[in-house]
Amino acid sequence: MAAVFAASVAAGLSRLALAKYMRDDLGASALIVSSLTTWFMAARAFSSVASGLVADASPAARRLLATAPLAVIAALVYTIPSLASPLAILALNAAWGLLSGMVWPVAQTMAALAAGRQSATVMSVYFAAGSLGVSLGQYLYGLLPLGNPDAVRLSALLFAASAALLIPAVRSMPAPPARPRARGSRSQGLLASLCSDGLAAWILLSALSAGYLSGLLREFLYIYLGEVYGLDRQSLASSLAAAGLAAFAAGLAVGPLADRLGVAPVLAAVLAMGLAGSLALGLSPVLSAALLGLALAMTAARSSLPLTRNAAAFAPGLQATLVGASNALSNIGQMASPVIAGRLYDALRGETLAGLRGEAIPFLTAAALLAATLTMSPLARRKGP
Repeated sequence: MAAVFAASVAAGLSRLALAKYMRDDLGASALIVSSLTTWFMAARAFSSVASGLVADASPAARRLLATAPLAVIAALVYTIPSLASPLAILALNAAWGLLSGMVWPVAQTMAALAAGRQSATVMSVYFAAGSLGVSLGQYLYGLLPLGNPDAVRLSALLFAASAALLIPAVRSMPAPPARPRARGSRSQGLLASLCSDGLAAWILLSALSAGYLSGLLREFLYIYLGEVYGLDRQSLASSLAAAGLAAFAAGLAVGPLADRLGVAPVLAAVLAMGLAGSLALGLSPVLSAALLGLALAMTAARSSLPLTRNAAAFAPGLQATLVGASNALSNIGQMASPVIAGRLYDALRGETLAGLRGEAIPFLTAAALLAATLTMSPLARRKGP
């Protein structure tokens, strides 16, 4: 948990500072800045699946994946602010995402398996620590008298601290449960598991939808709130931190509720909250209502994580693989939405479509995807523990 918190503070500080560095210092377009999320998540989606497969197959590789990539991330992040080319930054940003996809699905699987019957509760604490860390990092961006490059470099030191903190966790890592013997390849076993387990399949679909919303709450959101509602650096940082605190509280609650009521109904309620938040961000003409929508959307995006990344909800022997797949689908959603949002924002800025503000259309695409996912929630049937 300490390692997750340190890395999350680093992420909250670095992602906000990097977006502002590219937009304000380098003059990059909204599409380029929002593409930071796209390239990061595209690389992470690929490595999340690969790391899950490797972690299920090899305990030695699992231990390596839980620590080494984070140390390399620290070095990459420290290097990024020395670059003045947006394309070069995008390339290192993609490498950052690739390494991130190697370490965090394994760490999430470790945490869930160590928790036993209270896995959903422990995963809530895991992601609440991450949510609180991100909020603190965003708040520090507005508080510290640092330029954007120096803020990014400071975050690199926090990533290095997180790597050091993970070492003792790896030494006490629980052994994964044995995989039931079955004919066919691992990919065939994964497909069979999804075809026979409606809950697992719906969890993965929910991860995609929540990831799409989450992608809009990163670099694109910083541009949107600053340019549409006129928030300055301090106001932006404070608003993000306040919304993050609401997400922190809700994130702690969803785990115990899921342990008591089951994953499906709690996850459906979280997605409904995201739907309401997306509509408020897209349709509200006033800042106060938009900030309420931000709190709802951020709460949904972060509260979905302990529910969609809980290894205990998946079949034994495929747990790291399915957690990796959940990460990958979430990353694909986060990869797609910033490109769509940046393109729509650049094209529709200042326009009105059917009475709707053109800049807000991206949030309505998120609302549509969440609504479609919610209509499929009756198909979620729990199988196994």
